[in-house]
Amino acid sequence: ASGAVRVVATINENGNVVSAKAVSGHALLRAAAEKAALRAKFASTVLNDQAVEVTRILTYNFADDRGRLTE
Repeated sequence: ASGAVRVVATINENGNVVSAKAVSGHALLRAAAEKAALRAKFASTVLNDQAVEVTRILTYNFADDRGRLTE
């Protein structure tokens, strides 16, 4: 399986992903994309001099590496 998986992620005031839900992409890749999102770390989003929780859409691209030469 390969292709893009879009994940809706909630990022807290400290830049940690506190929830992640795949909303599109190959069914076999969704769980891996959600796990990757939950491990991600972001800079805090600041609004009016205060860190806030935000929701973002993250896109993970999975490539099919069959046929590549390896050394």
